[in-house]
Amino acid sequence: MSAASETAAKIRGWLFQGEPEELERLASGKTVLEVGAYCGKATVVMANVANHVFTIDDFRGAPGSDHNPDSGGVCGDRGTTLQQTFFDNLERFGVRQKVTPIVAPLETALPTMRLNGVDMVFYDADHSYVSTYHGGRFLFQNMSPTATIAFHDYADTDPGVIQAVNRLSRETGRPFRKVNTLAIFDGVDSTVSTPSPKPSYNVALMMPGRSFIWGAVRGGYEATCRHTTQIHTSGNGWNDFNNCWCEVLNQYEAGSLTHAAMLHSDITPASGWLDTLIDEMDRLKADFISAVSPIKDRRGVTSSGIGDPRNRWVPFRRFTVRELCAGQLDGMDCTFGETFNAADVGYPGAILLHNTGCWVADLRNDKWRTTDETGCLEAFFDFPRRVSRGPDGKWTGNCESEDWYISRKMHQLGLDTYINRGVRLVHQGTAEYPNNEPWGTNFHGDESLASTWRNDDGSLKPYPGT
Repeated sequence: MSAASETAAKIRGWLFQGEPEELERLASGKTVLEVGAYCGKATVVMANVANHVFTIDDFRGAPGSDHNPDSGGVCGDRGTTLQQTFFDNLERFGVRQKVTPIVAPLETALPTMRLNGVDMVFYDADHSYVSTYHGGRFLFQNMSPTATIAFHDYADTDPGVIQAVNRLSRETGRPFRKVNTLAIFDGVDSTVSTPSPKPSYNVALMMPGRSFIWGAVRGGYEATCRHTTQIHTSGNGWNDFNNCWCEVLNQYEAGSLTHAAMLHSDITPASGWLDTLIDEMDRLKADFISAVSPIKDRRGVTSSGIGDPRNRWVPFRRFTVRELCAGQLDGMDCTFGETFNAADVGYPGAILLHNTGCWVADLRNDKWRTTDETGCLEAFFDFPRRVSRGPDGKWTGNCESEDWYISRKMHQLGLDTYINRGVRLVHQGTAEYPNNEPWGTNFHGDESLASTWRNDDGSLKPYPGT
């Protein structure tokens, strides 16, 4: 354990793995402003190496909290006030002369601060969206761009912090990095040219369905910190997708959108998933990128894969979670990156089958508005069905999912499509089905469809038409 972590462990409060060391590194030799001190855990860690620390806190604790901390470590005896505990810790660790406490509410003290000499801010105050956003906005407007600002508790437990930090990043054009729950805006060296900010787009986020799991709701408002999103919902039944799709296409033609995205009601994606997909889209000049979603059973098979041009009802092969985590399909010599197309996985020219649970499309390609001879749109969502005799002579029903239907349409239209395996998500059912760790009963590719893509001797069958 590092010296910073050893010190932090002796003081009541919350710093998580890697955070004491990072705060120590950021504060070393600097003039620091701390917003929110509690018992002084971070204060002491930073004051041990900083030039000086100014800290703002009214020492009343969070609303509804116990203002008399329990005993433990060096937090003081029961009955000690929060403020006295803080001062006791400064004395105990020998940093009292390096810390100037400003005992006042944040909203009163912060606007009076002269920030031109502050090199680093550690913000760990009221975790609500409104307070974090307005406090952060004041800092960005009044501090030198060379200063570093670190927000604590950028985590699922504090969605207000996430929302505020994402908005600040979008509005200032400054990216941030994470160390556990620290969201850190590193100072910009004014003598070094910085790269141009990434473009910001107007995106329609389609979320079809009548009800949503909490993870999907969170995925909607944590989708991006850079782009402007408009939520489109429809709960009218099986045709929800097309209802949303029509609204989006009409808005694009009215000039209010550039991109469309979709998130299903049973998908929990990682924060910033839309930024990741759009960044990859711009890098590859792609028209469509989807994330990977496992099918909700024990096999570990996904609905992403390679389509069979001879048979719309059964895919040629599907990708497994194990294959995608490894970056290599079973039987293939080639490896592929986090974002890939059919050629990258060894099937050049093949139909790439997507899952529609989490995706983004660049609507600026006119191919999206291609119509047939009757004037009807080619690219839309459908669930084709048929009833036919099976190999045993008995009648059986088949259905092509809307995912694979529009995947075929995109292939026919010549749209450039990719799959991204880097966006972490969970497909929620009777259990959680994640896409970012190897699991499932299928260890050697899509074993339930092995007869379509693999010979009995283990060699691969050629892709139909090649």
